[in-house]
Amino acid sequence: MDKTNEPDADELAQRIQNRAAGRIDELLRKDAQEVTPQELWNTLWGNGLTEHEFVVTVDPKDMKSACRMGQGSRGAAMGLSALGSVCSPGANAIAIWYRLRMVGLCDYAGVLSAHKQDSDFTDAVYGVAATFPMKRMEADVTYQEPPFDVDEFVKQVERASAG
Repeated sequence: MDKTNEPDADELAQRIQNRAAGRIDELLRKDAQEVTPQELWNTLWGNGLTEHEFVVTVDPKDMKSACRMGQGSRGAAMGLSALGSVCSPGANAIAIWYRLRMVGLCDYAGVLSAHKQDSDFTDAVYGVAATFPMKRMEADVTYQEPPFDVDEFVKQVERASAG
């Protein structure tokens, strides 16, 4: 079989990038009008927020499944449909993703190191993170701190771990 006409890895990566850019451009167009980043963000969120703009609560088991999937992807990007595929039916993938990102911020800051076992979070972390009050971060806004009370979050994880 002659492989001289097959694209190399760089060419394939460029094709994937171009295809993704085209899809993003399609999402940004709405009846020939440009969509603002805030409108796109709101569309992605759908029913992921309460009426008071808090991220909806999720099932801790779904968070754990999604986190394990992310660990297995070795840094590769995954879409919300892939994330949703490892969660229970009807799970809100955007809320799960967001809550995991907030846990990731806490982990990066080092406040959850006592609550990890073999590079995975304890059930207490997932349990608290699934329901802890978190505001959605807005597009095009610079934040000085996470949109939730990190100290209280850690206290609740510690209480859940002890009890």
